[in-house]
Amino acid sequence: MADQNKLEQVFEEHYNVFERKLRQQQRAEFLCCATCSENPNMSAKDYNECLQKCKAPLTAFSEVMQKEIGNFQERYMRCARDCEDRIRDRITPDMQSLPPHLEEELKACASKCSSSHAALVPGLFKKLDEYAKHFASKQ
Repeated sequence: MADQNKLEQVFEEHYNVFERKLRQQQRAEFLCCATCSENPNMSAKDYNECLQKCKAPLTAFSEVMQKEIGNFQERYMRCARDCEDRIRDRITPDMQSLPPHLEEELKACASKCSSSHAALVPGLFKKLDEYAKHFASKQ
């Protein structure tokens, strides 16, 4: 459980740093949208197109970010399920509860999943940072 807390802590630390960087792109989007409002002669259609053009890069990045984080979470969950399956395969019908040695193996396996995925977090956010830069260049 301590390793899962470590994974959550590492993820949160990286996310907080990343989110602060992302604010500059959000600011650029807001400023772009504000410039759309400066022309009082713009038609409603043109105004909406202007807004959509301003929002497109951050919207596209947001979709990529959700996908990448979702993939990371799915990989972690697959690892944890694999641990459970390995232990479940060793349970016999005469067992009333999970024997202590199997419970310890399950904890150790889950701990390895958390540790290995905590080590992947910096790479995940490096990749997200590269995506953010790519989409920012389109704004």
